[in-house]
Amino acid sequence: MLLCGALLPAQEATHKHGAVRGTVSLVNASQEPSTSEGLQLELTPLAEGAGAGSLSAITDEAGKYEFNDVVDGDYILQLQAEGLEPFTATIRVRDGVSIIQDISVKLAGLTQRIEVKEQAEPLSADSSGDSKLKRKTNRESARCRENFKSLLP
Repeated sequence: MLLCGALLPAQEATHKHGAVRGTVSLVNASQEPSTSEGLQLELTPLAEGAGAGSLSAITDEAGKYEFNDVVDGDYILQLQAEGLEPFTATIRVRDGVSIIQDISVKLAGLTQRIEVKEQAEPLSADSSGDSKLKRKTNRESARCRENFKSLLP
């Protein structure tokens, strides 16, 4: 019984838990920082089978994020969002300490895509008379050109 009690504190010491937190700031073209909410960050262990899977956190309205109950180890912190330059950092959580990792990312080059689609009306087989110009239309067209030429200097 004494032996089991002595092993229990030793096991707890090897599985310490820390935290990773910080603030994400966006830097625009005029180099003014601003915060953005709703950005997703991923914290992935470097070693396979490290006892913990990937964790994710989303920034709040102040741009703050937090990963709690992080097992000691080495991790990759990533931020990838459309319109932002990607961010990657290696984080080392040791002795149950909280790590503060503030992130400053720039806006990536924005592109705009416009797609125009035309939907043509189908032609009917009996519309052959509509496609030819009538003589009256030709005469009116000639008169219009003459009037236009007379207005030129």
